[in-house]
Amino acid sequence: MKNRISQWIPAGWFLLLAGVLSPVAQESEMDFELTRIDSGKASVSPYWGYNAPKLVFDGEHYYTLGRWGPRQDAARGVVYRSAEAGWESFLELQGLHHQPGMVLLDSQRRLVVIHARRDAGPRILHQRRHGDPRGFAPIALPDGLDRAGYIGAAMDGDRLVLGFIGRPGTYSFQTAWVDLDSGSWSGPYVLAQEQRTKEPWTTWLYPLIVPDGDGFHLVVSNNAYRSSYYNRINYLFVRYEDPASAVAEVVADVNPWKQNLAFAQAVCRAADGALLVTAVRRPQGGRHQLLVYRRDPGTRRWDAATVGNAGVAAVFENPNESGQLWMSSTSGPALRLYRGEDGGRSWAAVVLKRLEGFGLRSTFFLYGITPASGSLLPDEPCAVFSSGTLPETELWFVRFRTRDQRPR
Repeated sequence: MKNRISQWIPAGWFLLLAGVLSPVAQESEMDFELTRIDSGKASVSPYWGYNAPKLVFDGEHYYTLGRWGPRQDAARGVVYRSAEAGWESFLELQGLHHQPGMVLLDSQRRLVVIHARRDAGPRILHQRRHGDPRGFAPIALPDGLDRAGYIGAAMDGDRLVLGFIGRPGTYSFQTAWVDLDSGSWSGPYVLAQEQRTKEPWTTWLYPLIVPDGDGFHLVVSNNAYRSSYYNRINYLFVRYEDPASAVAEVVADVNPWKQNLAFAQAVCRAADGALLVTAVRRPQGGRHQLLVYRRDPGTRRWDAATVGNAGVAAVFENPNESGQLWMSSTSGPALRLYRGEDGGRSWAAVVLKRLEGFGLRSTFFLYGITPASGSLLPDEPCAVFSSGTLPETELWFVRFRTRDQRPR
């Protein structure tokens, strides 16, 4: 029995913030659709993290996963599905631990649900029949995958790729992948041994994964010490046939002892082969900044474009219009949208219609839709994000109406 969680306002698929504007105003302001998915109490944001897919589209419905409960060691998970009159509870899960879960899709548009477990391997559930909330079966784990934290994941057809920290060594970074239909695993393979005998530490966290041909692109942020000392963003291309041959490239590097910061949030592979990594950087004595790092497919050189004050951001490319890049971002009690120019080498802010009246508070964690999750792509950028101050939290969905209007 699926439960109705929220309602679109007014009736229909989405809440449309249209309104009557002059032709000049319509050209200068971008419209968007904004709906609240659910609200409740949580010990951490249900969308906490930066790495894990939390929004997929199967061509009929959007799905996302929330996590609710006042305790860190046990919480309730809810997979939500969009419907004509609002979002509904599609699947409920018990026993989610400190880190929220994620949703992906296989090649047959069947859901894959993953979440970490304390002092154990991850729980992986695979939907056996598209659209059926009762038809989920667990995927057996291989030897060596008895602990996994800070899990990142991606879908390569019916191959599920994972990146995580785990044994040997609690913080050694590993990767593994499984054919979901056969249950056959490869790995785990250690890509970076933990190093905590001298500073800065070697601790790769928040992996971002994008499959591509005979391997996958991997971006990680290195935790140099306790708390939020992230000093380096690393990039690797990991080949399925020889994962140990992957060599790290440094995307960004700062001195962590000067209160600097370099931290990756999301990655997108553009149609021209360029990689676009959204990240936050704090220069010495400065404020947090939102940047987009771009890796040229020909020169393999990384260049950075500073976009504005920090938020959590994700890049989207229209599947029907190659080269049309958009980036959504959270910003305090509001949202932001940027248009990519010159292949993502620079970004221009889009003027959005007014956000007053929705009660957004402290927007932060945001996940944009991406084909790396196995999701089909709509022809307009959309994302899910959290708002509020713990323990009170709200989950929201946004879709920017880029087809209807042109930004100024």
